[in-house]
Amino acid sequence: MSLINKALKKCEKMTDEQRVSLFVDSFATVLEATNNIVKDTSKASKITLGIILYAVAADGKFVEDEYKLVQFLIEKATGSKLSFPEAKALVESMGDPNEQIDYLKKYFLAVSEQGEDKGVAFICLIMTVLSIDGDVSYKEKKWMNKIF
Repeated sequence: MSLINKALKKCEKMTDEQRVSLFVDSFATVLEATNNIVKDTSKASKITLGIILYAVAADGKFVEDEYKLVQFLIEKATGSKLSFPEAKALVESMGDPNEQIDYLKKYFLAVSEQGEDKGVAFICLIMTVLSIDGDVSYKEKKWMNKIF
C-alpha cells in the first residue's frame, strides 16, 4: 500500500472537527502559496477552489450530495457561498479532472517550491476533500496516486 493510500485511510477515520480544522488550515496555506505564485488574490482563490472541485469530481462524477459536504468546508474557509449549479458550471468549464493530472502535478510542484509545508498542505487539502464522506473510493485513490 502506498503512503498516499495509508494517509487516505487515516483521513477516512478523522472526526468532522479534525477534517474541518485540517481543511481550513490547508486551504489558507495553499491559498497563500498560490497568491505568491500568481500575485492576484482573486485568481489565487479561483485556482485553489478549482483544486478542491477537481477533488470532488475525482471519481468521474460531480454530484450534489458530495459537493454539499464540501460546500460547508468551502464556506468555512472562505466565508462565501458557492451553490451547486455554480460549482458544477465551474467544474465543467475546467475540464475533466482525469485530463488535468499533468496540470495538478505541475501546480503541486510550484506550490511545493514555496516551502515543504505548502506542498504538504496541498496534499492535505485534496485528502480532506476525498475523504469528506468517510470513504475514499478506488477511483479517488487512483486519481490521487496519479498526482503524487
